[in-house]
Formats: sequence, C-alpha cells, structure tokens
Amino acid sequence: MPVQQPRASVLLVQSARGSRLLARYYDEERFTDERSKKHFEEQLHQLWRSAGSSEAAADSYWTAGLDPGTFAAVGSAAGLLGDNDVLVSDNFVILYRSGVDVCFLLVVSLAENEIVFSQVLSCLTNALGALIGELSELQILRNYETLLLVVDEVLDDSGAILEVDPTEVRERIAPVLPRVLNLSEQGFAEALNYAKTTLTRRLLK
Repeated sequence: MPVQQPRASVLLVQSARGSRLLARYYDEERFTDERSKKHFEEQLHQLWRSAGSSEAAADSYWTAGLDPGTFAAVGSAAGLLGDNDVLVSDNFVILYRSGVDVCFLLVVSLAENEIVFSQVLSCLTNALGALIGELSELQILRNYETLLLVVDEVLDDSGAILEVDPTEVRERIAPVLPRVLNLSEQGFAEALNYAKTTLTRRLLK
C-alpha cells in the first residue's frame, strides 16, 4: 500500500482586519465554494485574534468538545514548533505565525504531523522575510510576486510539501526576482500612464 504524502488543507495570509491577502485551498472536498471559504476565514480571524486568551479559545467553536485543558496542553507543546503557534479544532490543526499586522495560517487535518507542517510554515515565513524584509501588509502587497514564488516553492498545487529549508527557497528565488519585479513595475507604470491619459482626455472633453 503506497504511503500517503503529507498535505496541507489550507494556506491563508490575513491582514489584522481579517481581509484575505492570499488563500490556497487544497482540500476541495471540504471547501466547495467561495461562501464556505469566506465563512472559514472569518472564523480563523476571530480565532487567532483572540488566541491570547486561553479562556476565550477554550470557549470557542474551534475547541468545542475538547477537554478544557486542551488549549493549555497545545500551547505547552509550542516549544517543538519554533516561532509558530498552534490551535486545535474538532477538524483541524491550525498553525499560525503573526507578522507586523498580518498572520500566516497553515491548516492541516488532525491526521497530519503538526511538527512537520510547522517546519513548512517556518520555511515560508523565514524565506519571505529574508526576501522582502518585515512581514507586514504593506510589504506583502508591494512584493506580492515574491510571496507567490515562495509559496510555490514550498507547497505544490495539491498542498504536498516541496521544501522545508528557507535558505534553499531564498537561493532559488533571489536570482529571478529582479526580472519578475521589473516586469511587475513595468506593468504598473503602463497601467498608471493609461489611467492618466484616459483622465486627461475626459477632462478636455
């Protein structure tokens, strides 16, 4: 019987306001439409924003049915997870890491090894941080192509793990970044010039 490859269910980057900066849904059977995805993201936002209080987490939908000490037990295991935090729901393990005003969330099934996927999340955030600087909403939006490249180096289209070494990811991406960013800047400049030209024409009519 073939060994099943570990796979993530969801990768999400949210702003502190709860807006979606990036979302990759690998579990298409569980998340079938945009409405279910949006609802899930709202719940995740409430969860990580209130996760500073173990009492709030213990009373939340996500820990329903778990022993009252479960949240504390999960938190005490965080030493194995590096700089990442972890929460457990009735269906998922949620690994997350906060930036300046953003949060990176990696959601996996309860059957997966959270320590392995914590390495995946660390690889993604450490590689991205090395390439763009601080992990903030502004920096991510300014360097969105870099975020996409990093994600594609770490997880494939099915959520399977490709890489857990942030140095390897950074060294593979860094040589192509100037070309990618120049194309992005060129496209932005062309769009801006088009908008200026259109506005001028309208004002002169």
